Amino acid sequence: MADEDRLKITRKILGENFNPSVKREDEEVYRKAADEINEVGDVYAKHFNLDVNNNLILKAVTLQFAVHNIKNRNQLSKLVSLINELNLDLEEFLAQE
Repeated sequence: MADEDRLKITRKILGENFNPSVKREDEEVYRKAADEINEVGDVYAKHFNLDVNNNLILKAVTLQFAVHNIKNRNQLSKLVSLINELNLDLEEFLAQE
């Protein structure tokens, strides 16, 4: 991929600057993701009465996002299975006509 297809962005994540090089079309997603990490980090920092760049906050945020990711994948898998079943039912129905 050519360098002109990438953009270096700077975001403060959990109190520290982070400078990833991202695809131009993904820039907004990265910025929103950094904002979400910071929002969740702030909640944990207040709850545990810790500085936002504490390693415990990073672990808690990482775990929360990983759990949500796994749940979303499981839910997506169930939806894909349901769609496949419906497609089979539809094909059978259309074959009868």
